[in-house]
Amino acid sequence: NFGTPSSQPSDWLHINAIDYNPYFQHLMLSVPTFDELWIIDYDNFTPGQLLWRWGNPEAYDSGTEEDQKLFYQHDCHWVYDNVTINNPDFGKIAVFNNRVPNDGEGNHSAVHLLNPAYTDYDNNFGQDTTGTYFPVDFDWSYVAPDSIYSSGLSSFQRLENGNSLICYGRYGDTREITPDGELAWRYKTPLVNAGGFASPVSQGTEPTVNQNMTFRAHRYPMNFGLLDTIALFDTIALSPQGFIELDPMPVLACQVPGCTDSTACNYDMDANTDDGSCFVIGEACDDLDDMTINDLVDSTCTCIGEAIVLGCLDSLACNYDMDANTDDGSCLVVGDSCDDGDKSTINDVIDANCECIGETDGIEETMMLSFAMFPNPTTGEVTLQLNGVHPEVTVQVMDGAGRVVWVKPNISLEGATVFDLSTLSIGTYNVMLSDQRGISVQRLVIQR
Repeated sequence: NFGTPSSQPSDWLHINAIDYNPYFQHLMLSVPTFDELWIIDYDNFTPGQLLWRWGNPEAYDSGTEEDQKLFYQHDCHWVYDNVTINNPDFGKIAVFNNRVPNDGEGNHSAVHLLNPAYTDYDNNFGQDTTGTYFPVDFDWSYVAPDSIYSSGLSSFQRLENGNSLICYGRYGDTREITPDGELAWRYKTPLVNAGGFASPVSQGTEPTVNQNMTFRAHRYPMNFGLLDTIALFDTIALSPQGFIELDPMPVLACQVPGCTDSTACNYDMDANTDDGSCFVIGEACDDLDDMTINDLVDSTCTCIGEAIVLGCLDSLACNYDMDANTDDGSCLVVGDSCDDGDKSTINDVIDANCECIGETDGIEETMMLSFAMFPNPTTGEVTLQLNGVHPEVTVQVMDGAGRVVWVKPNISLEGATVFDLSTLSIGTYNVMLSDQRGISVQRLVIQR
C-alpha cells in the first residue's frame, strides 16, 4: 500500500479482515471492493497461491451480477474460536454481509455461514463445470426482523450453544440471537464521538448512525487461553469498573432477582436486584418442627430451634423452672388457693414459704358437727350419722366446681338420717354440714 487510506488507487483491495487456519495452513482475506472472500495457501503445498475465491464469480469471469452473494462484507473467519470440534458449525466460514440489496430500494445487512468443498489430500477447493467455486449458496443465513443496515464495520460470531453474536457496527448495536431467531439480549454502545474522543451518554440516548460506531464484538469464555489447566482470565485481576453510560437505570429485562447481601447465607453472586430473600446468622426463621421454639439461623446457616421444655416460667412463682422455655400453666404463687389434703382445715392457701396451709381456727366447733356417711360410694341414698342433737343444721352437696347442687336448710339432725341423692349424676361431691358453730365436710362418690 502507498498513499493515504482514503486514496482509492492505494487501497484498491481494502482488505478488512484476515484469518488463519492452523489445520490446513491457509489464510483467508475479506476483499470488499471485489465483494469476495479469498483463501491463500500460507504454508501447505503451494505457498502464496490463491486457492479459492467466493462471493462474486463475475469478478473472475465465471458468473454474472445475478450470481453475486457478498456485498462489501466484513469479519470473515473460520468457526474455530471457542467452539468444540463436535459443534455442527466447527470449521465453517462465518461472514458479515454488509450491503445486501433489498428487493426494492435500499439495502440491509445479513450474517451467513458457508462450507466450501475442500479436499485436504490435494489441497484443493471444488469448482463446478464453469469454474465457479463451491458452495452454490450459503449454509445458513440470518436477517434481523428490523432489517438493520450497517454499510461498514460489523461482525458475526457463532457461539458454542448455537447462538449468534452480531454487531451492527455503524449503529453500535450488538445482539445475541438464538437458533430460532429470538433475541437473547441486546446492547447499544453508550459512547459517541466527540472531537475524536469516545464520550459516554445517558442511558436511553439514541445515537444516530456513525455516532457510536463499534468495529466488532467478540465473546471470550471464562476458560479462554486455557494452558496447562490455567485459563488466561485466572491470571488477570478482574474487578467491576461501574457503568459506562451516564445516569444508569435498572432495566427489567436485565434484572436477575436474588439476595445481593454478600454477608447473607443465601447470597447470589449472579443477582443484581435484591428480592428480599436474604437471611443472615441470628435471624428468626421457621424450622418447620412443631416441637421447637425460638428458631434461629445458626453459624452454619441452618435454621435450628430449641426443643420445647414445659414448666413454670414465672420467676416469682414457688415452682419456677429455670430450664423450662414454654409455660404450662402450672405456676403457683403466694396467696393462691390450694388443697393441703387435710379435711380438718379450711381456706387452704400458699403461704410465704410456698407451702399449702389451711386454717384450723374453730376446729373444735367443727368437730362437734363431725359425722359418718355411708354407704360411700352410694347409688343414691346415703345415711348421715351424728352424735347428739343438732338443730338448725344446713346440709349442702357441692360438685367438683364448688357449686351447690343439693341442699336441705335448717333441719334438725339426731343419730342416723337418710337422704335421697338419686337425682344427682354420678361423680364426686362434697357433703357439707353447717350451723352457727361451724362446718364439717366429707367427700361422697355417687356411682351406678
